[in-house]
Amino acid sequence: MGIDAILREAVAAGVVPAVVAGHVTRDGRMQVFAHGRDAAGRPVDARTLFWIASMTKTITSVAAMQLVGRGMPDPDAPLAPLLPGLARPQILEGFDADGCPRLHPATRAITLGQLLSHTSGFAEAVWSRQIETYLRVTGHPSTATGKRAALDLPLLFEPGTD
Repeated sequence: MGIDAILREAVAAGVVPAVVAGHVTRDGRMQVFAHGRDAAGRPVDARTLFWIASMTKTITSVAAMQLVGRGMPDPDAPLAPLLPGLARPQILEGFDADGCPRLHPATRAITLGQLLSHTSGFAEAVWSRQIETYLRVTGHPSTATGKRAALDLPLLFEPGTD
């Protein structure tokens, strides 16, 4: 049984609601297989966008390590020159008596190595009660919203220390 039939069967059996997969043949031709419907009920095809959430971490990590393998960037160098949004991270110390967040500037720079090893200090509300509280009291968007502003969260600890 070929890949197209396997994918078609998986959708028909309800194992997955939709699937789009592709590969390049030895002679360089692209083959794409698409089965099922998106959340709005439209048939999926090669242009269908899927929200892959945390699966992006694997893809991004591999791409970053391919760049490191080519000599750029240095995984131990500060990322702020490449990503200015990381230039002045704040650390969430806790909350004052009125429930307002207490923040202070980080003293260490965030590096690619820390981002890849989850030691940069970033956390998500689903794993951190402090970040969950921060989002609630500030009205800051969570990462689940997909908004760019959601990336501007405080850290929970100094980069590279936990």
